[in-house]
Amino acid sequence: MAIEKVRSGEIISADLMNFILEKLDTLEDAINSIGEDDRIIIDEILPEDGVQVGGRITIKGNNFIDTNPKDNVVTINGKVVKEYDAPSSARVLTVFVPEDIDVVDENGEVFTVTVDNEKYESAEARYRIYPKSSDPVPVIDSISQADDVSNPTLITGDDALIKGSNFSEDPQLNILRIEWTDNAGLLVFYTNEDIADKNGDIMIRSGDASEILFEVPLIDKIPEDETQLTTVTVRVGNASISVESVDVFRPLGV
Repeated sequence: MAIEKVRSGEIISADLMNFILEKLDTLEDAINSIGEDDRIIIDEILPEDGVQVGGRITIKGNNFIDTNPKDNVVTINGKVVKEYDAPSSARVLTVFVPEDIDVVDENGEVFTVTVDNEKYESAEARYRIYPKSSDPVPVIDSISQADDVSNPTLITGDDALIKGSNFSEDPQLNILRIEWTDNAGLLVFYTNEDIADKNGDIMIRSGDASEILFEVPLIDKIPEDETQLTTVTVRVGNASISVESVDVFRPLGV
């Protein structure tokens, strides 16, 4: 579409305005992508509100080494991360905050998180870490269909049951996540947490300190009649526990 100069007194059409906005978006994307091919990018760190010492965090960005996550040296407040978790890819790193980080303020302290590798150098971001809680860490004993606790394959749109201990007595205070890394290396996650970039919501129906009943979301990211391998996480306060290799099946027509 050729751009014609607007003469005095003329009304700018919606088509022209939309064309200009699209061009501005394209220009912004091009500017933001400059240099991304040859350096590490850290876009954000989840959970947004921070975690306690020893907690699990997800670093989203680009140009991480995906053949072996430990080829990326992650440091938090100068302490080298030793424990890595799934999902991890060129765009996602999942790690545990080192236990030897000293946090004095009970309201948390903001530290520097650095990711470094031999191919793309390094990048850093700021993130809040809380002192280790005296509250017990949640424990997951099993995850299954609610109607058939012997079946560990979750079904989209159906209820599922998590059994364990140290969950919140108020079921709505338990933060659930179902997540995996897609073929493009992007993190896909569903949660009941109130954050902006989730792919969809999880509805918690009921629960107590030993079980959580929730509805598996209608995950359109899984092709119909296929099963996706996921990681399920329960977080209570700043303490969390994750279970890998949880199958989620999407039936035909769902």
